[in-house]
Amino acid sequence: MLRFPFCLLLVALSMTPLRALAADDPPPGFTWLPGGARVIPRTSSASRDTPVLEYAYGPRAQGSLGGELGFLEQRWTLAALRLGMYGMITLENDQETIVFPREYWRGHAGFSLTVASEALGRQFFGPGGAVEFGIVIGHESDHKTDAPNPLDTFEYSLYGQMNFLTHDIAAKVAMGAVGEVRARISEKLLAGSAYTHSPSFDLELRFYALPWLEPLVAVFGEHLFAGADSRDCYFARALAGIAFAGRFGELTPFASVDAGCGKGLLYERREGHVSGGFRYAPF
Repeated sequence: MLRFPFCLLLVALSMTPLRALAADDPPPGFTWLPGGARVIPRTSSASRDTPVLEYAYGPRAQGSLGGELGFLEQRWTLAALRLGMYGMITLENDQETIVFPREYWRGHAGFSLTVASEALGRQFFGPGGAVEFGIVIGHESDHKTDAPNPLDTFEYSLYGQMNFLTHDIAAKVAMGAVGEVRARISEKLLAGSAYTHSPSFDLELRFYALPWLEPLVAVFGEHLFAGADSRDCYFARALAGIAFAGRFGELTPFASVDAGCGKGLLYERREGHVSGGFRYAPF
């Protein structure tokens, strides 16, 4: 369980003396619609639950349509608070080999509250660093598109829907002019599901090749702990791509390697495979 390390880290950080604003820090104040819901974005995470526009194929088609938007930001000298929301729909084939994913789909919706501090990041990781603490409250529901929801079945009640609260800690570490590292650890607490909780980790490396070109590598892993009547599940993914960044967002063609159990109602599937596709995120 990650709750105790989270509390200990928060206490340690609260006792750490902080440096003043840096020249490139945003000024204090209130902002409507600051852009993304997070100062350290999740858009290049290798997780299958990343709220972006994504399409991948191999050996079957899968895709998602989603986003993570900030409603408001209140920024002080040493920290910034953001309230945001996210929503996404993911589609995936199981037996069909057509290029369009349509057999299964999952819906996600939730709200987030984050507190980020560039001052803490500089204190621990040097110039360009940042840390961020986040809480997400959300709901996931899973469906098979060619059949009605089996709402009266025990299996669907365990694997077809879940309510969750996720807490996470993220850090950004600058590698000078070469690039940056983003790391995140989180724990998802689940209700109304066969699973009880799910710790996970993210690690992303970005390299500044050109102002508009950023090669990246990302790895993600999670473990879903089940109750007495079910079995645990895990999922891991490694992703490598090239991000084309511009004023209208970021387009990333990528290749990935997945291993572990399937998502949603495909929880009984255990396999590994290689996929290729692209992502787009506006923030």
